[in-house]
Amino acid sequence: MTVFTFSQSSASIPGLQVQASVDVNGTFANLPSINSNISNPNFGNLISFSLNQNVFGDPSTFTLANFMNLGFGTNDFYNWSISPSGINFSGGLDDGDSFSIAGLNASATTIHLDSDHPYSSNCFLTGACYVTGTWVDPPAPIPEPTSLSLLLIPLVLLTSLVWRGRADIRRRSVSAP
Repeated sequence: MTVFTFSQSSASIPGLQVQASVDVNGTFANLPSINSNISNPNFGNLISFSLNQNVFGDPSTFTLANFMNLGFGTNDFYNWSISPSGINFSGGLDDGDSFSIAGLNASATTIHLDSDHPYSSNCFLTGACYVTGTWVDPPAPIPEPTSLSLLLIPLVLLTSLVWRGRADIRRRSVSAP
């Protein structure tokens, strides 16, 4: 399981910040190719997803729960897709916030943000709000000191036994007539 974290390098408007993470069983190539036309989506190797942004007037978070089809009559007709190349989400009738992540497997990723909220003038259905960056997978964990000591103790004991054995052989050879 790999948790990829988005590292933002630039934004199209000042103050625009996006934090995102994708937890995948494998790599982005292992993501399923599914969309909102499926009644019971199987997210397969996609374990979790989170996108936090601050552009729509107040901070909001998107998770995999937003990708669940809520059913007819809820005023939430979400349109979304997930594939190894990108993740797209468009909010429903009462929540028109949307985002598009392009270039998951690329060296650079662009996340576009849009809103149907008039108070979000910079991003009010303009397509002008986006950030760029890269997905970073965490480095391999560094062994804890206790783990290192558990590995080193047997080595020290083995070394001391070898030295002791050599010392006994030297004593025997010196004391021999």
